[in-house]
Amino acid sequence: MANMMSRDPSDVMKTVRKLKAEKIRCSILHLAAEIHLCRMITKETEGVYKVALDEKHYKDCLWDLIPPPPLTAELSNADLILMGFPLRSRHRIAQLCAWYVMFHLALLC
Repeated sequence: MANMMSRDPSDVMKTVRKLKAEKIRCSILHLAAEIHLCRMITKETEGVYKVALDEKHYKDCLWDLIPPPPLTAELSNADLILMGFPLRSRHRIAQLCAWYVMFHLALLC
């Protein structure tokens, strides 16, 4: 926030309700005075609100916010993702890679 006053184009509470519905956690590290709206947003979204007192406190607060918070049981859907890696195989006939073909076609245009 750039100043202590703001003119919001829409209803802030509507935005907060959307954040809660999507289970988006908002954490705020503020460099100026505490603002009620910021405190309310972090409280409603189960985030963390901190106001830095000095440079050392700012760094400590920042390092506290960097690690992601643990997942809740309902959000920790541990599905496996199928991943594929290219096989190294030898061909009897020389083959061109996609980059080589695209590069030479671009030169012809």
